[in-house]
Amino acid sequence: CATDDSANGTDNGQNTGKTRVTLTASAPETRVGMAKENSTTASLYWHSDDKILVQTVTNSTYGGVKLTAADGTETGNTSATFTGEVETGTEIGTYAVYPYNESHKFTGEKALTYNLPATYEYKTVESQIFSKTVDEGTTYPSNSTNLPMLGTISDNKATFKMLGGMAVIRIDNMPAVSGTLKVTADQQLSGDFKVADVSAENASIATSTSSTGNSVTFTFDGATAGSAGVFYLPLATGSYTNLTIAVTCNDATQTINYGDLSINRCDVKAIALTTNDEGKLMYIESLGYNRYKINGYVFVDLGLSSNTLWAETNVGATLPADYGDYYAWGETATKTDYSGSTYTWTNDNGQSCTKYTTKGGTLEASDDAATVVWGTAFRTPTITELNELKDNCSYESANQTNSSSVSVSGYTFTGKTTGHTGNSVFLPSAGCYYGTEFKNGNAVYWSSTVSDQTAIMARTLFLKEAVNVSYSYRYYGLPIRPVTKLPSSMK
Repeated sequence: CATDDSANGTDNGQNTGKTRVTLTASAPETRVGMAKENSTTASLYWHSDDKILVQTVTNSTYGGVKLTAADGTETGNTSATFTGEVETGTEIGTYAVYPYNESHKFTGEKALTYNLPATYEYKTVESQIFSKTVDEGTTYPSNSTNLPMLGTISDNKATFKMLGGMAVIRIDNMPAVSGTLKVTADQQLSGDFKVADVSAENASIATSTSSTGNSVTFTFDGATAGSAGVFYLPLATGSYTNLTIAVTCNDATQTINYGDLSINRCDVKAIALTTNDEGKLMYIESLGYNRYKINGYVFVDLGLSSNTLWAETNVGATLPADYGDYYAWGETATKTDYSGSTYTWTNDNGQSCTKYTTKGGTLEASDDAATVVWGTAFRTPTITELNELKDNCSYESANQTNSSSVSVSGYTFTGKTTGHTGNSVFLPSAGCYYGTEFKNGNAVYWSSTVSDQTAIMARTLFLKEAVNVSYSYRYYGLPIRPVTKLPSSMK
């Protein structure tokens, strides 16, 4: 690398014991996998306040020095000059890493420990990337994306290539100006990652199932409520399972179950979160034929009013024919005794209730098992929605096989409106619990609505030889079939 003096390591003329280092970082390789509106790739550009860590060698001991973009560096260029100082007598090694992190360490001639932060602080939140307004001329400042990169130094130049990948999380409608966004997975997302040989052709940082570092938190202040917001998550290569995204604003948290994510070197994967008309955040995959995977669960559009979608399975079930779990009305945990004496909202063996005492009242989200167990985008259907399922769909008794390969009886509800006549959901005759006794042979499903006759009961969908809307004591243990709302923009 070039210095302000001769290459033999003399100081910079001010007797400081320091030698100034200058090198040029060339254009990095082109990103792949970035889904722009026009399906083209995008390149990374240097930014005026970028920093890199450069390998150093002193008496056969390997370390690193921080170099910063030189004065006059303009954002948007594909090359930039970096400068810094090293102790006189220290040699510059062969490698550099980006972005700078004081926890990065060169532990040998070719060995690197690369650190991914567990927290990021956003003073402002960008909005344009992955939006439909992105055009061919848009640039992506590197200080925002921070994609992990490795540089090889030769002839005063550092040529960079990718060490990992990135997930770009875009929320179409930010719920508030400030808050947090937390990403978790079964695999390591943050902390130290080892690269045994940075000289390898496809050297990369790879994830592990470490018991630590399984989350990354973004604290943000400077979003525009109601507008889009983008968060950039650098990642090691590998397969991630049970990836979830939790957005907390104004003391309220919405959790999105994204599922599995695979990251190869150079990958930039888009995770686009939309907001429905009820303000619920969703990750939606269209499965075709009016079926959608929303936050990890499959829902069906039966052509009913108000964009209502019905889940394919009960809460706690794997397949449509599985019974799933049983809940007392307004409770969010299963139990073994569904009697009045064990009911949360009574103090007199179920003869009266201490909450939801108004006839026709509706469950709050905090007491709705569908919401608590599956997430904020989902809820128990109202009595109006149960009636709509009964009145606006055709239905017939049917059998399906459950996850234990047993044939289960129940009812199939099929949409009748144009474009939805082939769409259906199966509700198994899952029975119910009264006390510790399981009653089989029928199907009774909770609504979120208190009875209009007496507050100690709640409205239900009753399936036995016919389909009726009925009532059940709130302390009974019944299954729940969740619903959600599709964003009106997708109808």
